[in-house]
Amino acid sequence: MRTSAREFQRVLFEAAPAVFLASLEEARAVSRRFVVPNEPGRDVIETLWRWSVADPTSAN
Repeated sequence: MRTSAREFQRVLFEAAPAVFLASLEEARAVSRRFVVPNEPGRDVIETLWRWSVADPTSAN
């Protein structure tokens, strides 16, 4: 099980999807290629229309 979890984590780190949804209340992950506004208490998907493409030279 640990090997599988470690491999899953490695894949997400090395080839992260643009948006990864595990559950409506448990997990959200967004590619570093996007700038997502920080709005505490609000679901990241609700701000999708406000996302922008990150500067490729910035170290997000």
